[in-house]
Amino acid sequence: MAASATDDDAKGSPVAAGRGGILTFGDGPDGERLGAIYRYWESKRHGRLMPSRADIDPLELKPYLSQLVLLDVEGEPPRFRYRLVGTEVTRVRRGLSSSDPTGRFVDEVTHHQGTDTVLAHYRRVVTERKPSTDAGTYTPSPERPWVRFSRLVLPLSSDDVSVNMLLIALVPMR
Repeated sequence: MAASATDDDAKGSPVAAGRGGILTFGDGPDGERLGAIYRYWESKRHGRLMPSRADIDPLELKPYLSQLVLLDVEGEPPRFRYRLVGTEVTRVRRGLSSSDPTGRFVDEVTHHQGTDTVLAHYRRVVTERKPSTDAGTYTPSPERPWVRFSRLVLPLSSDDVSVNMLLIALVPMR
């Protein structure tokens, strides 16, 4: 189940107020990683609803790059094209039809959580124009000894009105 910035989740620790609510993450190291990425995104807003891609400096996200995905949002209804896929994400995708989907649309590749579920989450973030989290479960494998993950989806906008990119962090819960 996804949680947006206006949801209050008693299971996690609040990390920051987000336009009328609190976005929360777990208390462990995985939640701390998501919280750090969220706080980075929040710091780049500068009073706007969301930062632009130009505000995001990959060097400032270096500890997290392997777990990040950057999607272009194209058309109406929106489609999502993989622009960047971190190495940890491609490693986790081994065994699917395409472990590195860079350049492809999200609806063209298989997802462990189910493509419809993933697309619904991304579309909601585009519509609501605010961050959201969710979690999912994988079948364990040699590449994935852990079975749960958390996903943080952060909207980016070049005009502070329309979401034109999504910055996504996928963090395994070990």
